[in-house]
Amino acid sequence: MFKDPRPYALLALSAALTGCALSPTASKDPVKIIPGTSYSGSVHGGQQPIAGAHVYLLAAGTTGYASASTSLLTAAKTGQSDSIGAYVLTDANGNFSVTGDYTCTQNTQVYLYALGGNPGSGTNSAAGLMAILGNCPATGTLATQTPFVVINEASTVAAAYAIASYATDVLHIGSSATTQGLVGIANAFANAASMDNIATPGGALAVTPTSGGTVPQAKINTIADILASCINSTGSTSTACNTLFTNTAGGAVNAGRNTANAALAIAETPSQNVAALYALVPAAPPFVPTLTAAPHDFTITLTYPLSTNIVNATGLAVDATGNVWVTSFGNNYINQINPQGLTVYYYSFGHLLNPYSIAIDTSNNLWMNAVDTANPGAPYIYNVNQTAGTGSYYGAGQLTLPNKTKLAIDAAGDIFSPSTSGTTSQLDIVSASGSSNNDVSPYITYPYATAVDSNGVAWVTSYGSGVPSGAPLLKAGLLVTSTTNALSLSTCTGTNYAGGTGIAVDHANNIWVADNTTSYIVEFSNACAYTASYNAGGIAGSKPVGLAIDGNGSLWSLGSNNILAGITGAGQVTSGTTGYATGLTGTLAGPVIDPSGNVWFTNTTNNTISQMLSVAAQVVTPIAAGVANNTLGTRP
Repeated sequence: MFKDPRPYALLALSAALTGCALSPTASKDPVKIIPGTSYSGSVHGGQQPIAGAHVYLLAAGTTGYASASTSLLTAAKTGQSDSIGAYVLTDANGNFSVTGDYTCTQNTQVYLYALGGNPGSGTNSAAGLMAILGNCPATGTLATQTPFVVINEASTVAAAYAIASYATDVLHIGSSATTQGLVGIANAFANAASMDNIATPGGALAVTPTSGGTVPQAKINTIADILASCINSTGSTSTACNTLFTNTAGGAVNAGRNTANAALAIAETPSQNVAALYALVPAAPPFVPTLTAAPHDFTITLTYPLSTNIVNATGLAVDATGNVWVTSFGNNYINQINPQGLTVYYYSFGHLLNPYSIAIDTSNNLWMNAVDTANPGAPYIYNVNQTAGTGSYYGAGQLTLPNKTKLAIDAAGDIFSPSTSGTTSQLDIVSASGSSNNDVSPYITYPYATAVDSNGVAWVTSYGSGVPSGAPLLKAGLLVTSTTNALSLSTCTGTNYAGGTGIAVDHANNIWVADNTTSYIVEFSNACAYTASYNAGGIAGSKPVGLAIDGNGSLWSLGSNNILAGITGAGQVTSGTTGYATGLTGTLAGPVIDPSGNVWFTNTTNNTISQMLSVAAQVVTPIAAGVANNTLGTRP
């Protein structure tokens, strides 16, 4: 059975975008310049109107990550401009109007920026606020999408967390011009609407409008209240503003001491000076509900319900357009989740039972290891063609039990799936055509997770009951002949490696393993030599269950304590000394990283999927595209 609640137009769009991660440049379609029509809005600080604020209309850059934004207003029509660009002024009630004084380029990402003005206690040059308008439409106008815009602290926080991984400051927000680079930033801009409705005043949303997800409303309001303490003060040199900027020093704030840059700085370093920032919340906070105590960190995680057909969601993979695919080990379904957390459609096919892990090839087709419903207990590799909506299975009768291990795909489309039956361990191979299967003893106990490097070599971790200290990491080079596939095998051992549960390959083809036994992240060179091991940043004692690498080459591990920890390839902490708290109870699976820099994981206990916003760097997806193009651990 195949069920798809989406309009057919969306199916056609999905098919058209298939494989876009492989494109090195943006689409060559003619660029359309969309003329502006009148729209209006208001600027408020802590629910008070800001008079005399400069309101700019800006488009994100497309010449590189954090490239300079482009001013869209026309000075000849507004009659006012400065070093940032043309602007309109707010009136005594904080209202402003743009009367067709702009143009925007189709499919660029557009936002409003308000700076300065008088919120009631005198002019405050530190008052900086943002609101995301989103995609410049191919038809219609920005005014058609959002005819009235409320710019306040809540819209600013939503904007900052949606696009922080693309920004160095509020005037430098941009992506690469590659197809996937543009898809990633569009997805990121769209996330702002999941947290705040810019058409209405007030604070953060409690529920995402399209997917019914849970928004950390009180945390977002708390950050908005922190910004309001400065905006509603006596000015940029007030105690509240000085405290805010001192505790967000570095990054965006260095480019300009205003509250919009402070919001970006908090989103970029959410574990920095949490208690000192929380102390800025006013006694009568303008945005409620608000937190009653300082949080572990200021990360923002959105949590969405999965389809009721999903039970024990264990496998995750991200496709070329930023959709996340989830397998259900408890039955015979898989879900596709769009970048805003909506279950777009779900599959159930004959012979599909208990799919455990999932990988996506360079054509955006899905591959899973599962069990045959027609012959319970018989394992196989299952393929789903996204475009055709058809499924096929391979290897029945030839494989051992791959349904509790994690598979990987090489550049040619060969599938590597480790498997175990009793005391027998092996690495199963299904060729790209699905017609060839080889079972090879990998000389390790309880193989678990697999990754492929840019040389086409498969690497397999070992984990499970009975794994001895120092259990080897398998290096399995595939030697393809005219008649069969064979393996050149070797094993690697190293300090603090005893039982790997997660594995990732960086751009230099070094191998990284998350060790559930020792709670270390361990690095091996491609020559199989132990290099280093790290347990800082919340990794120590975390019992990591998964590992992913982002576009800056940083490693992200998810621990059994539900802490997300990050380190660079040199072992420098990126997630604070104790990691980032997911705020979730239950058993989590993941992580995976999308082309917007968000980190995703599922809760197998509560049947949900979560998205921690903007903590990582954007990454090329699917992983098989990174293998094929030698872009593992790089940005799109």
